[in-house]
Amino acid sequence: MSAKTLYEKLVESHTIRELDNEGHVLLYIDRSILNEYTSPQAFSGLRERGRTVRHPDTFLLNIDHVNPTRSQRDDLMTDPGGQLQVDYFRENAADFGITLFDVLDPRQGIEHVVAHEQGLVMPGMVIAAGDSHTTTYGAFGALALVSGRRKLNICWPRRRWFTASSKPCA
Repeated sequence: MSAKTLYEKLVESHTIRELDNEGHVLLYIDRSILNEYTSPQAFSGLRERGRTVRHPDTFLLNIDHVNPTRSQRDDLMTDPGGQLQVDYFRENAADFGITLFDVLDPRQGIEHVVAHEQGLVMPGMVIAAGDSHTTTYGAFGALALVSGRRKLNICWPRRRWFTASSKPCA
């Protein structure tokens, strides 16, 4: 038995099936973590297709991009566009039955900090999210997959992800 990297172990343990002979696999997703800034188009895509998410309890929505940074917490957005994003995010959380760490929720904070603070990111998990900082979950022994809205729209309904399995560096 040869030694394996953490990446290889996580891909192997989460592979649903191989898609071809070129290293493309279908992965099982343990958790999806989203914010109000990167998710609106993906939610709109689900609505347009009449789809929902499987196991909404494995999703986390966290407002952290457009909320005020004032020392006194409130949910008054100073930017009208930001308010629209927050309103749509709240609507999506309610309609899809997904937990939301809203602005006044004591658990709310920076998306990539609160997830592991709340025990939602653990070693050995595969995490999918649409934010460029998603890779920080790798520090906790998780495989973090960053995606655009189109791929999130595809993976949410079934909690699956297709990817090309990377080769280890020599």
